[in-house]
Amino acid sequence: MQSTKLWSLRKQFFKFVIPSVLAQWVYTLYTMVDGIFVSKGVSEVALTAVNLSYPFVALLFALSLVFASGCSTVAAIFLGEGRKEKASEVFTQTVVLLLIVGVIFSVVCPFHLESIARFLGAKTPEMVGYVSEYLLWIVPFTPFFLLSYALEILMKTDGFPRKSAITITLGCLGNCVLDYLFVMVLHMGIKGAALATSLCQIGPMAVYLAHFLSRKKPKKGPQRKLFFRRFRPDLSVVGREVRVGFAAGITEMASGVLTFVFNRVVLSTLGENALIGYTIAFYVSNVIVISTTGIAQGSQPLISYWYGRKRQDVCRRLFRMGLITVSIYTTVSLALLEIGAPAVVTLYLKSGETDLISYCAGILRVFLLHMIPAGVNVVIGGYFTSLEKAGASLVMAAGRGVVLPAAVLLLMAAILGDESIFFAPLIAELLCLMIGCAILAVYRKKTAREEAAGTAA
Repeated sequence: MQSTKLWSLRKQFFKFVIPSVLAQWVYTLYTMVDGIFVSKGVSEVALTAVNLSYPFVALLFALSLVFASGCSTVAAIFLGEGRKEKASEVFTQTVVLLLIVGVIFSVVCPFHLESIARFLGAKTPEMVGYVSEYLLWIVPFTPFFLLSYALEILMKTDGFPRKSAITITLGCLGNCVLDYLFVMVLHMGIKGAALATSLCQIGPMAVYLAHFLSRKKPKKGPQRKLFFRRFRPDLSVVGREVRVGFAAGITEMASGVLTFVFNRVVLSTLGENALIGYTIAFYVSNVIVISTTGIAQGSQPLISYWYGRKRQDVCRRLFRMGLITVSIYTTVSLALLEIGAPAVVTLYLKSGETDLISYCAGILRVFLLHMIPAGVNVVIGGYFTSLEKAGASLVMAAGRGVVLPAAVLLLMAAILGDESIFFAPLIAELLCLMIGCAILAVYRKKTAREEAAGTAA
């Protein structure tokens, strides 16, 4: 009987995790595909401009994730407690709040594009122009970015991970087609890449809204749990969502913050060729690391649901499944990419640039080493988020996402000032892993004491 239950739990785990990982790939590929087409269809300078713009896009996704992750956890706990109407009220309030935030961004930001471009690191007039032009076709679509990302996560909480993954995958395929059409055929330049990405947020968002607006009950498969319904604004719920989701938002924003810091340090320390190498390394490693975020996010509704049911034993099983899955995935990915680094770099550079390809491949091999500890850290942080342990998840997110990598990078740049700075993410992730293991040990001891006290009572 125990083995049957374990098999059923594994089936549920992969039912949620696999679509979540696919969705994370898709969101990363939006920017990655932009980079490939811009590099081939415009110039390598335009490629670095897309990279400079990335922190702004990451900020949008981070804002969305703060509320979506928090809402997912809170709503899943309410569902586990049997409070379905309250879960739907929380869901509706979150969607309305994200819509308001998106409209504010789309109205205010167009008047400050050059200032934003310079803040992101653009220095020359050419680079400022490229970044400003790219963001000009991103900013007006901010509400679509926020809602499409949030509703993708919340559809999984509603019990439809496969439908969510199919929808966002179709959106990505549309982005590839439009990128090719706008950049390579119509020669719209960097503007075409941005417009393709923005337009392809609309379709998925419409599908998600249609799902949640529908009142029809599915004839087969899982039944709907979350619906749009009237609600009274509840700031305490918003605060609860922010506390829970802030760590996930930091994790999402971490890549943007680190890109911002790395862009400045690499450009001032090693020059433009190194920045091209870092841009490629970031795109490739981000696909892998963001997949681990998919594993954490995919298991989150399940862990939160069983936490609401007071089943810590099931929560621990799901956590172990996440650790095993992410360790196997990152190890295999690292081995393949270390072997195929030159071929990967050639996707972004012209085949005749042999010296630059070799140089960038070397940067890629070093930079990728942080993926294994990074994946474990993301799963540990996601586990604490699922349990509403906001303090622990925030320590993990801020530690691996901002504080440790930036500190190690700046220290290594000041002392060494050469390509060894690309080891900084590995050192930072290992330090964060030590902190995460210590926090996890303390939490397990506390939980064991509480369970022992409950059994004795």
